[in-house]
Order: sequence, then C-alpha cells, then structure tokens
Amino acid sequence: YVQGTIGWSQVGEDGTIGNGGSYKAITRRYQHGGGFKYKNTFGIHHVDAKLFFDRYQAKEHLYSTMGETYQGLKGKISYRYNNRYLVDIAASYQGFNYYPPDKRYGFFPAVGLGWLISEENFVNKDNVNLLKLRVSAGRNGNTIGTAWATYYGYLTNFESTTNLSQAFFGTSLTNGTQIIQSRVANDKITWERGMKYNFGTDFAFLKNRLTGSFDYFT
Repeated sequence: YVQGTIGWSQVGEDGTIGNGGSYKAITRRYQHGGGFKYKNTFGIHHVDAKLFFDRYQAKEHLYSTMGETYQGLKGKISYRYNNRYLVDIAASYQGFNYYPPDKRYGFFPAVGLGWLISEENFVNKDNVNLLKLRVSAGRNGNTIGTAWATYYGYLTNFESTTNLSQAFFGTSLTNGTQIIQSRVANDKITWERGMKYNFGTDFAFLKNRLTGSFDYFT
C-alpha cells in the first residue's frame, strides 16, 4: 500500500521578533516536509520504501545575521529476501543557500547489506537466537565555515572605511572615506564530502541470555 502523511505544528506565537533585552540568542525556525511510504510483501520478498521532501529555515534576529536554508529530497528503499538477506539503499539530494547556484546541491548516497545467519537452516535455533552480519558504506556531507565566510562567499565584497592611512587632499593630510576589498571571491566553495564505512554484527545466544553488538567505523 501507499501511505502519505501531512503534518503541521506550531511552537510559540506569531509576531515580530525584537532584538532587545538580555537574550543571548533569538532565533526563529521553520521546518516543512512531506512524503510517501510504500510497504508490501510478495511471498518471500518484502519491500519497504520512503520518499520525502524537507525544508529547514533559521534566522537569528539578535545580531541580524543572514538566514540559512536547507532543502532537498531524501529516499530509502529496503529489500528483504526470505527474512535472511537484507539490502538498504538510501540517498539524499540536499541544498544549502550559502553556496553558489551551481554548487548548492550535493548528492549523498548510502548502501547497506545484511545477512541473518540465524535464519539459515543449518543453524541450531536453540543455541543461536540471533546472528546477523552487516556492512554499510555512504557519502556524508557537511557545511563548513561561518555565515560571513560562506554566505555569498562566491562574490567579491567591498566596503567603505575611514580607518586606513591618511591621504593628501589639497595641502593637508585628511582622513577620507575609502573603498576596500574586504573579501576575495571563492567560487569553489561547496559541501565538504567524506566516505564512511561500517562493519558490524548483532548476536543473541543461549535463549537470549547472552546478547550484544559489535561495530567498527572507518
């Protein structure tokens, strides 16, 4: 069957946020999302899939910093064969407004494999209640830097100042308003990417008297 969900919740009250008082931070956040689920079993085949869109916005009002927005599609599909062999595939196509338009979105896939050895016919079910081997690999993304360094960081920034050395205007030294380049454009800025791997096992022996998990991450 296919299942769709729509949800909305509000925390606090509507109104203008001021920047006065003794607050250390005043932030307004918005989060929107929606998606679909599909789940079905065909004999010894089981499928579970999800697809959804989310959008997160945050604006810090106390210091009037520029807001940040994350948005994108996320999905996952899980397949189980005969309750023994497992495959999970997930992916995220995520965007961040601090980056140049052509580098704003990143694609982050992941895959996981599992084997429920305890469901095999050659295993003694009285002594081995659960034995599962699993391995996964995925690409993750991280946003780096501060708002000043990255928001429109792909554009050169100029500003006026009177704090530089004096110059002659007529017959005397005078402080004048000058235009300086305060930031050099960086059109290469984008998501920080990395690969992560996991190897693990879950077990339960002797009628679940001895249970545990081991994981190795790299």
